[in-house]
Amino acid sequence: MDQNGSNGSGEKTFTQALTGLRQAAAEISRPSVTLEEAMELYRKGMKEAEFCSTMLDKAEQQIEVFDEGMRNDKNI
Repeated sequence: MDQNGSNGSGEKTFTQALTGLRQAAAEISRPSVTLEEAMELYRKGMKEAEFCSTMLDKAEQQIEVFDEGMRNDKNI
């Protein structure tokens, strides 16, 4: 992974999505943002939040599989 959070394959990373979510939240709170801009920023932020949630769910599943494997190895 490089300094920008890219994994080198062109796919979005968790870090990039979280940064996008934070940027959308910061921009939507500006007093000068129009309703149309706010709606677009909200949509963009929700898309990034959903991506982050999916990534966290996948990581949790992988950890559970790893933990189960570790427990099984100790019982051998």
